Amino acid sequence: MRECKISNLLGQLHADELNELDRQVAEVVRAVETTGTKGEITLKISLKKNGSNSTLVSQKTTTKVPRPAPSDRVLFFAYDDMGQPTGDLSENPPRQEPLPLERPRVMQGGKGQN
Repeated sequence: MRECKISNLLGQLHADELNELDRQVAEVVRAVETTGTKGEITLKISLKKNGSNSTLVSQKTTTKVPRPAPSDRVLFFAYDDMGQPTGDLSENPPRQEPLPLERPRVMQGGKGQN
């Protein structure tokens, strides 16, 4: 089997750069598994001639870590006592009377009782 030149080049990067690349790969993999959506890792290797017999090698990594979509929430327009809009939002529908619900009482031991 012939030698893989890209593996050789990557192996010559500094340990800190390789550790950071490992960390970024793990972050993207975890996010892809969690969200089920696409992530990306881009490794850019730049080469620049440095004199007659050497080259400068630099690398840059960018990632696109998928994020969970924010959940939607229903809020209602708020009205004053005269039925005029207040410019606020409320969790309660404007024309619905509050329901006579009791909160469960917490007993010793942390279990609720109706």
